[in-house]
Amino acid sequence: MSLAGLDDWERISHAAITLHEDGLIYLATHNASIQPKSVSIHTIRVKFPVRSDKGAIECKPLTNLKIQGQDLLKDNNVTQMIFKKGVSTVELVLGLGDEVEKGFNGFVASWQLKKIQQSISSDFGTIINDKTALVYHSGIKVLGKFISSLKSTSTGQIIVGLSDGSVHMQLSMEEDIVKSSNTEDMTESIDLNCWAVVEPHNTSDGCVDPIVDIVLSPNETHLVYMFSSSKLGVARITNDQINENYVKKLTQKLQLCLLNDIDFVDLISELVRMSKLDICKDKPEEIINEVLTMYEKQCGSPELEDWSLSRLEKAYGLAIAAYERLPGKKIQSVNLSRAMQLPVILECFISSCSSNYEDITAALEKKNVDENVKLEFDSDSIWSLISLSTWIRDFVRWILREWNVLFNSIRPKNSRFKDISELTVHAVLLLHKDSRVALSKILKLLHYFIQYSSTASYQLHHFTETQGLLQRYTSTLLNDEIITIKDTIDFLNALSGLNENMTGKTFLFCYYYA
Repeated sequence: MSLAGLDDWERISHAAITLHEDGLIYLATHNASIQPKSVSIHTIRVKFPVRSDKGAIECKPLTNLKIQGQDLLKDNNVTQMIFKKGVSTVELVLGLGDEVEKGFNGFVASWQLKKIQQSISSDFGTIINDKTALVYHSGIKVLGKFISSLKSTSTGQIIVGLSDGSVHMQLSMEEDIVKSSNTEDMTESIDLNCWAVVEPHNTSDGCVDPIVDIVLSPNETHLVYMFSSSKLGVARITNDQINENYVKKLTQKLQLCLLNDIDFVDLISELVRMSKLDICKDKPEEIINEVLTMYEKQCGSPELEDWSLSRLEKAYGLAIAAYERLPGKKIQSVNLSRAMQLPVILECFISSCSSNYEDITAALEKKNVDENVKLEFDSDSIWSLISLSTWIRDFVRWILREWNVLFNSIRPKNSRFKDISELTVHAVLLLHKDSRVALSKILKLLHYFIQYSSTASYQLHHFTETQGLLQRYTSTLLNDEIITIKDTIDFLNALSGLNENMTGKTFLFCYYYA
């Protein structure tokens, strides 16, 4: 590459790179030691290798921008350099600085890459030459401060960090999640089209604390900024007012997070903020239900023939994360986490069973446990299954107690619930078919596991001295239950006739409501 041959005194001091929609990589470089000051633009084309041809990387100089002659500041020292994102035209943004008597002045300037015509007159006539050049587009002068950090959002808003510790951001031109109006914020900013995200900051001894870096959250709802004193801060950059368009955009972003496997925690913080406003406190639940409905339809399309409950892990993760943080949704969060554990535990029991798979499925398809069925388990997995057996026993006790409390308690006269169906409870887990079927199969395997580990003649390959303790422990499991495993399975089978009334609801509806 042409940049590799630079001498030590010509080392690049600033650089920016971007992949544009035309398929080319644009690289901007600046050498602070070279006079006159300029910025060089290179294009990089990558040819990936194929079976019949080798790959290659081609780097070509495109144009130069002479900063020294620009009528912006006296010296036009480059402090920051970025490419603007989300724009159709390649746009370079520079942070310029100039030292004056009382400190510094700064300038945020942008140039667009365009094709222009250059006319040259000679004795032979006028020669017109087409070339690509950086054309000045816009700029903002900042008095008394220099530009210490520059960032661009995916939609093209420039974020400016200054030497006084303040952060400023351009307002969005369209109504989106990112702030588009500045009527609520009265803090003075660097321009009419900008707003102050973070106010100036000083260190403990009264010195200014410049911004050294800014990072956007995955969905660009928040920014994390760092001072020169190494202190960190987080600021929200979304609209304060919530309207229908805001809700629509937030729903779309959550859907894209599930489909593209993007972190959605910053969007959940917006749901939490929404739930604290009286005018839209029920909106978060509607948004989550709509997002999960879309995801279920998308993943449940005919192309996915091996569809199963376990493939909804991303949707479960979103629901658990949201309800864990939303106020008053602790019960839904617990229900979701328990429901997600049941299929996993079932797979653990099945994978630890060493019998033929046909025998395992035949035993699980039976209505209840069959004393004539004998399943064998891997001896190295027995101690691990003991822990899972304990968890299942505790879970059954807990869910049956919740069921009993729900239907055998007297509602207080001053209760705010007019009907029992309005109460959010844990017992609703038993109404969800997939969870109920999974629990029934686990209890069957638990019975066969206890039967095998307490009566069969097997030998532990590791920790053989604990085999006696293991057999004594498992032998007490069958006799330690007030309600037997068979009776519990019969109870679960009896619930299969209930109408779950899930028309138009998502697969997670049962966990949201009673």
